Amino acid sequence: MPDLALLPELDRALLHGARSENLNSYERVRTLPELEQALRPSWPFKSAAMLATNGGYNAVYLSLHALVPPGSAVAVEMPASMRLLDILEDLGARIIPVASDRFGPEPAALGTALAQDPVAFVFQPVLSSVTGHYCTVERLSELGDVLAASETLIIEDDGPGDIAMAPSQSLGDRLPDRVIHIRSFSKSYGPDLRMAVLSASETLVDQVQSYRAFSAGWTSRILQSAVAWLVGDEATRSAVRTAGQIYRNRRNMFAQALRDRGIDVPDGGGLSIYLPVHAETFALITLAAHGVSALPGESFSLAPTGHVRLATGRLTQAELPALADIARLAAAEPFEIGTSP
Repeated sequence: MPDLALLPELDRALLHGARSENLNSYERVRTLPELEQALRPSWPFKSAAMLATNGGYNAVYLSLHALVPPGSAVAVEMPASMRLLDILEDLGARIIPVASDRFGPEPAALGTALAQDPVAFVFQPVLSSVTGHYCTVERLSELGDVLAASETLIIEDDGPGDIAMAPSQSLGDRLPDRVIHIRSFSKSYGPDLRMAVLSASETLVDQVQSYRAFSAGWTSRILQSAVAWLVGDEATRSAVRTAGQIYRNRRNMFAQALRDRGIDVPDGGGLSIYLPVHAETFALITLAAHGVSALPGESFSLAPTGHVRLATGRLTQAELPALADIARLAAAEPFEIGTSP
């Protein structure tokens, strides 16, 4: 979760939104012109049409259900978010895992997955919300080389958004007919805004919008206009940059404390650390015994991963040493009862 103290004030933005163009019209507007105008300068997919959605996972859900037939194979960067795995399970999809390392999804693993002819490949093109590892420019280019030889739909989920503290990037202009790029605003501007924007070719956006027409139909003009105001407000942009830097500092100070204790965790960004452990269950029990909650790596994959995920978004410097000591205990190899540790 983001630190509530680091989220921008919404009162002026919502007041602006309450005066949005064509307020309370039943016309199903894809994206308000003012929101598109605010986003275009920093959007990595220049040729795309845009569609506002009710949050990042709503965009992922709509895209998968509109474009992926039930029971189809879908390649997924691992580890993946629990919500994504739940959506795919609901769709009845056959998940093909694509291993990742500190630089993003591994090209060789993606090539192996594409040999199984998946309908779609879902990954995070900037920052993994699970591990906190960045996808590098070089790695994204390598993934593009692999994907260029296929016809697989590509869904880029930029969940961290502006707090990632890295330039937005996409394969959209390289493979414009089959890339969907999604940016969420929940972590940077507030979860209650329920706002994300999806971009893709006109054909793909038409298909997603046609599917959505059976439910919500469109995303609130009030919220779209409010986000447009926030994106255009220099004080808000400065506050979001500061928040992103604070989040990264908190995470990486914890990573350094872990490295000081012999645990190999690289620097990164975002709101969490993916802690390597000898046994996930032992680690969770040890953490819980010291009042620390975490999630097992198997929640983000199809099997145990030898990791647990710890949140760092609200971590204070005073808590760091004690938490790092507890994490070291949790990461240690379990010993059998009756033997010395």
